[in-house]
Order: sequence, then structure tokens, then C-alpha cells
Amino acid sequence: MPFSKKREEWLTTNATDTHSGKQYSISLLDPKGRTKKVEVKSYGNVFGSYREHPEAKFLGADGLPCSKLTRGLLRRGHITAKRFRFIGNETSRHWEQGDDRSFIDFQCAEYSDGKAVADQEDREKVLKMGIRKTARETGIDTKTIMLICNGERVKASTLAKLIDFVHR
Repeated sequence: MPFSKKREEWLTTNATDTHSGKQYSISLLDPKGRTKKVEVKSYGNVFGSYREHPEAKFLGADGLPCSKLTRGLLRRGHITAKRFRFIGNETSRHWEQGDDRSFIDFQCAEYSDGKAVADQEDREKVLKMGIRKTARETGIDTKTIMLICNGERVKASTLAKLIDFVHR
């Protein structure tokens, strides 16, 4: 929507969705959520929400994830990565130059070797069904199924075939 310093003007101006071109009217935040208009936040709303925002990286004194009411000494929460994603560091600075909307949805390139790892739950299901039976039913080599059950990385298409079989 066009910039305006006067609050009265922007509350009566329609905002445009950059994807669909559809027009929407806006309003200030309604605490009870009764409005059908798009609600906008002021700087005061944003800064005020930091007081009640739970700290995602920490645990409370009770060892549970923080909530907006957690108080006291916090402990570091442990994070376990399921998989690594390699993201390119390319960026588009064209959006800084003007009003070109085509750069709003810029996405970084993600690089992958095309391999994936099965979840622990899926690996246990395969072991429960049996490696030989799974190999017969899916046509996947037993050595590959054993790699999957051991948590090794395999081609994503092979893993998808196995997971589809397991969930049926």
C-alpha cells in the first residue's frame, strides 16, 4: 500500500496482495479478533509482544520449554538436527533500489546431493515387517534396506518408495 504519515489516511486506504492483486482493507489490532479486515501492527504492538514472547532456545527451571509466563533462571535447550540443508549465500539487492515487487519473494538456492535419511519410526516399522519381505514387496535391494534401517543416507526417490510402502 502507498506510504502515508497520517494514520487517518492509511486506515481508509486499501492494501494490495502482491500475488493475487486482490484489495484488502486494514484495521488496527482487535484483541478479540472480531474484525474481518487485515489487522496491522504498530511499532508499539511489536515491541510489546517481546515481553510475552517465549524464549525458543531456552528451558525454564522446571526443564520444560519456555512459555510467555516463564520466569527465573533459564537453561540452554539442546537442539538435535535431523538433516543438514546447504543454502547458497546469493542475495538480491535489487529490492533496495526501488518499488519493484518482483523481488519480495526472493528465495535462496538450496543445494542437496539428493540423499535423505529415514525417521526412526519408519526404520522400526521396516525392521518389524522384516527386511526380506520389504525387499520382495518393494523391489528395493536388501542391502539398501539395511542401509536405511541403520540410518544411512540413500537416494530420496528410493526412500520415498520405501516410506510409501511402509505407510500402506
